Amino acid sequence: MLYQKVKDFTIAAISLLKNRFTEGKTVPVTSRYKFRICSGKLVREKRFTYPLFKAFIESHQDELVELPEFRNCIKCCKESEILQKHLSHLGDMKDYQKEDIESYFKNEYLFLLLSKLLHSVGGIKFDDSEFDKLYCQIESYLDSRFMRLFALVPLCNFELLGKELFFEEDAKIAAVDSSELDTLIDFKIINAERTSLSIPPYALKIHFTAEKDTQVDRQIPFERIQKVICTLRIFKKGVFWYDNIYCFPLTWEPTRPFSRLLFMLPSQHSYGPKYVLEEEEKNNLMQIWKNFNDINRENRFVKIAIEKFDQAALRQRTEDRLVDYITALEALFLGTDEKGELEYRLALRLATSIGNSAQERVRIRHVLKNAYKQRSSIVHGKKLKPIQIEGKKYSLEDLATHLEDSTRKSLQKFLLIAAQKINHEKLLNDIDEYMLRFCERSFFKETTQEETYEMR
Repeated sequence: MLYQKVKDFTIAAISLLKNRFTEGKTVPVTSRYKFRICSGKLVREKRFTYPLFKAFIESHQDELVELPEFRNCIKCCKESEILQKHLSHLGDMKDYQKEDIESYFKNEYLFLLLSKLLHSVGGIKFDDSEFDKLYCQIESYLDSRFMRLFALVPLCNFELLGKELFFEEDAKIAAVDSSELDTLIDFKIINAERTSLSIPPYALKIHFTAEKDTQVDRQIPFERIQKVICTLRIFKKGVFWYDNIYCFPLTWEPTRPFSRLLFMLPSQHSYGPKYVLEEEEKNNLMQIWKNFNDINRENRFVKIAIEKFDQAALRQRTEDRLVDYITALEALFLGTDEKGELEYRLALRLATSIGNSAQERVRIRHVLKNAYKQRSSIVHGKKLKPIQIEGKKYSLEDLATHLEDSTRKSLQKFLLIAAQKINHEKLLNDIDEYMLRFCERSFFKETTQEETYEMR
């Protein structure tokens, strides 16, 4: 009933405003430019006018309140359980006089609805679909404990070779579209006049809900955002980051202007090759995403390793990244009760788990042993010594890069089994036993002359 009365008033109001417009009473306008993203930069396009319908409505509100449809609508509003329940949140109903209730419905509900409707269709006309969409937003807000929001997380140094990538039904990565860019400009998050401003062309987009009467910033889906970012980093090598999370309400609250939330994060800028996601890589990425979400609660050691690996991606100092990667590998390949020869155990288990050839396994072992020496020097404040592996010089950056690759490969393998309830100690014991079964020959080779040995 209320829906139809509001609709009748909206149609009648638009008809009256159209007549006033044709009589020469024009809609106030302001000059604007339309912008789009091109190669990460704001590009200014054709100039257009932006009608200030709210001011136009206010200048004719004396006539609008005399419409019979307005009186019918006000009467129905006063009888609406939804609106009465909403008013109870604003204060004790006993404090409201009859005139106050009418003023509230007029200024905070009906006229704002009319103003926003005209903004959404871009002119003085009635559009059924736009009205239904807007009215649904209002009722959804009024009749619910929750409000619906949209989180936009621009990704820097990132490129998606494909239309979009869905992680969940309400979480995806896609190009920043024109409507989202317009919203950022409207809320003055982006200064459109600074055309040199770089705008990341791709963003993570998440729909979520938040309780209306609690602090919204505590309900932002940080964990879901971080899980998507971490999945991308585990999947392949490449450097990307994000600095801000922009949140916009999708349910319109009529008691105050349409608002936005902006969360500034510490600068995460890193340097390296752009993270490029190919179309044909999506299926493999989604498998890692599924494995990540299926990690059994008992497998805490996998989550610790993931946290350290993700933390390393944001480190500015190579020394810190090297320490984080070794810590992540220790979480995976060392038991909590193991003591002594940890470097030795870790090197052999890592090489056995991810090495695809004897030569690669030997190199992995040498790299880890030398990385351990460098970590010891780092944590004890000693001078770092030059490293040579198989006759080749390795810088600290080289070691960190090798450890990053080893940690990534290890996490991918552990995630394949992390959905099960893994006994970590048994898993490590199985790796040790595999090393013995894998060795087909004795280290020592017997001859008729004397016992000698050769590396196999």
